[in-house]
Amino acid sequence: MARLAPFFEAHLTVLEARGSVVRRPRDDELTALLPIVRERLPTLAAIGELVDYLFVAEIEVDPDLIVPKRWDRAATEEALRAARRVVAEVGAVSFEADELEPALRRLCEEREWRPADLFMAIRVAVTGRTATPPLFDTLVALGYERSLERLDAAVDALSVGLAGEGRPR
Repeated sequence: MARLAPFFEAHLTVLEARGSVVRRPRDDELTALLPIVRERLPTLAAIGELVDYLFVAEIEVDPDLIVPKRWDRAATEEALRAARRVVAEVGAVSFEADELEPALRRLCEEREWRPADLFMAIRVAVTGRTATPPLFDTLVALGYERSLERLDAAVDALSVGLAGEGRPR
């Protein structure tokens, strides 16, 4: 942990210099992330790029990146709204990966969606990226409230684009 912290601190400092509002993680938070990022971490210096979305107040999400290849904006908006309801139903008390995954897989089954499509849309919505540590661990690390807020923001971003295409919000 002691070797990793300076690299992450340097990355957060760069983000602040670019205008991002950053929260410094506690040592125990970084330590808890190590098991989920270890195999995706080619060098210690890569830690910032891998998990900085967990410690910035806002992320930039390209609405086009949220939309999986087999879906359109309207389908993705509907899916994210449904996923948000499922995440909210899991609740803050039960907000753990082993509670989130089965609930979201059930949603895919009920709607006849491919889990990969829904999970990619959720991943991009909450992180701004297509590649992250495991999705359900990422949601837990992000936290219940922030996960819901970011899903809401992604739905809003998609809605704006759809409204611009003549679809009512």
